Amino acid sequence: MTDSIRFANVRLVHESEIVRGDLCIAKGKIIEPHTECSKTIDCQGLLVTPGFIDLQVNGLEGNDLTTNLERWSDVAKGLCRYGVTSFLATVLSQPLDKYFSIVKDISLSKPNGGANCLGLHLEGPHLHAGKRGAHTIEHVNEICDLEFWKKFLKNGQVKMMTLAPELTNAIDLIQILKTKNIIASCGHTDASFSIMEKAEKYGLDMATHLYNGMSTVHHRKPGPVGYILGSKKLMYSIICDGIHVHPIMVKMAYNAHPNGMILVSDANAGLYPKKNETQKSSIAGRPIEVFHDRATLEGTDVLAGSICSLNIMVYNLQKFTGCSLQQAIATVTVHPAKLLGQDRTIGRLLPGYDADFVVLDANSTETEGNEILATYVKGQLCYCHKDFKNQDFS
Repeated sequence: MTDSIRFANVRLVHESEIVRGDLCIAKGKIIEPHTECSKTIDCQGLLVTPGFIDLQVNGLEGNDLTTNLERWSDVAKGLCRYGVTSFLATVLSQPLDKYFSIVKDISLSKPNGGANCLGLHLEGPHLHAGKRGAHTIEHVNEICDLEFWKKFLKNGQVKMMTLAPELTNAIDLIQILKTKNIIASCGHTDASFSIMEKAEKYGLDMATHLYNGMSTVHHRKPGPVGYILGSKKLMYSIICDGIHVHPIMVKMAYNAHPNGMILVSDANAGLYPKKNETQKSSIAGRPIEVFHDRATLEGTDVLAGSICSLNIMVYNLQKFTGCSLQQAIATVTVHPAKLLGQDRTIGRLLPGYDADFVVLDANSTETEGNEILATYVKGQLCYCHKDFKNQDFS
């Protein structure tokens, strides 16, 4: 087949196993492995995984998406360095009258030579004020304005919204999100177990960054965490940087509900490929201090997003829980693809799926984690590690 490529001698990471074989692509899609291809690349036993899907990206490498959403394309290109081929651009809480101006004239679907931006994740503004974390208190709104959202959500760019289900009109807003095929996720919440039950009944899909911005578990008041891990009816994201959540709590969540876990980077503008490249950055326009392993609101110890990339979180999950590589990879591929309703096009290395995949060095050092050697988006090489430039991956 013309303009087709065979990636020969690879170890393909599937949901339940790693299989040695070939990966063939053409016209942005994965094709049958026995197809005659016009070019062959010998990968010498390297691992190939589906491209990673990140549902929560606040920014990257100096770009803060809440204040500069027009820089999404730069973020998309940078994400390929970390194996991400699809993502949701996350906008933190803003005054209602700002939302239209934030997304005005923004096209998220144009080709950009980087990760696919699948749409927007609105984290807020309808959050519990006492659980707001790094969100600006003046921008948090504890009464859901249903008429506003009916108008704003018409543009189809919003794919996910995080809200506290206990707030006034929140259940009604969840129902509106459901009718528009928008993922409704609980987060920054003090919801009771009974409120969680009701919210799930009316369309709640998941929980945003489990444990963080939520009431703690009590044996008589299980709250959102108890509901998520006990009922196993909803999916949940988790920030696996070893800072936001203690490793043993990550292991507890994974052991309780492994099929519901989705790793998210929650990356902010302070995530750079080289540590200590910057010590100052911002999230949603608020200044943050960037240290070697975390970012906090300036002058406080309040965590403000993450500076840990998704490939490192995959490595951390294996280390924290003892799960296999393929099980860890599923939390950034198959699981988010299912939640998005796109598990027939992305998240797997099967014929007919988009040629979104990552060439991975699983033998890299503990400090580096799962190092990304090359990232392809719809069959296009979007990132290649400097040490592998001399090998023709294109």
